[in-house]
Amino acid sequence: MSTQEQTFGLASLLVGIGLAVVLAAGPALGIALPRSAIVVAFVLAALLAVIGAGLLLHPVWRWSRRWWASRGEPRLDVEPTGGPSQDLRLFVTNRGPKAEFHARASVVASRNYPNQLRKGSYVLLWLGPGTSTVTLDKGQSDSLLMARFKELDLRDARMGQAQVIECNGAQEGLWDGFRWMFQRDDALPEFDINVTIVGSGLSGLFHRRYTLRPAAWIGPLELIERPLTNVA
Repeated sequence: MSTQEQTFGLASLLVGIGLAVVLAAGPALGIALPRSAIVVAFVLAALLAVIGAGLLLHPVWRWSRRWWASRGEPRLDVEPTGGPSQDLRLFVTNRGPKAEFHARASVVASRNYPNQLRKGSYVLLWLGPGTSTVTLDKGQSDSLLMARFKELDLRDARMGQAQVIECNGAQEGLWDGFRWMFQRDDALPEFDINVTIVGSGLSGLFHRRYTLRPAAWIGPLELIERPLTNVA
């Protein structure tokens, strides 16, 4: 708001209040006006006061609107990568205000996998800075490393391996994973992974769920987004 608008707003507020005070004290001051004139004057005083207060409070209203808008969950576009690459990533674009982002994940379910899942959650690695946090302005993007595909050549067979990657300090670490034989008719293992992204200054959490699985019996891997259910 310009200085001229602020001055006009303050003047309108003071004139409106002053006019209302004069009208209220009119009988004591010996000012006699017709009833209709008093009503019109009071309406004008109220209108001036409202206009003045509105102009003065407009910057506060705009600031509070931006503040409340920034208190929700992060506004992100997240797309899993595909294709023949060995690394699976989540490509994240910030559509909200500038913030520092941190991401965690947990493997919550499996299919065609005989072993027990590793419990708990782990930190995801942002590939740009190579750390657990990244600062993104509105419109900026970075990628989260989710998993890596490896092909294992054994003496009598070939196998595929899915490595679920965590950020261990400032480097990659292996959180969990699965293997499968390259046999056309075998059931392929799958992991369901919940991903949560938080942003500095934002009170809400961004949640997504993905299924990590082989795209075919000889690989590579793919991430498929799933509906969210029972995400804390």
